[in-house]
Amino acid sequence: MSDNALQELCAINRIFEEEVVGKGNFAALDLVYTTTARILPPGSEVIAGIENIRSFWMKAAADLGVTAIQLRTAEVRFVGETATEIGRE
Repeated sequence: MSDNALQELCAINRIFEEEVVGKGNFAALDLVYTTTARILPPGSEVIAGIENIRSFWMKAAADLGVTAIQLRTAEVRFVGETATEIGRE
């Protein structure tokens, strides 16, 4: 993994923290996830596709009243231009 790839991942995580959660700008998820992205929230099935992911995060933020978050990367793997990240809040 290159330092540049890790820096890009960190910058994308900041978009999630500051724009998506901090400002409630869920359209910014287009800068965080690809159209074919998948997430696996704890206790849930896989959620696939940007629109389903957007719906998930909008509902989660509203239901939990979340207005701030700090992501922590537990594990990351890079294969070509694809990153797979396991994270914690």
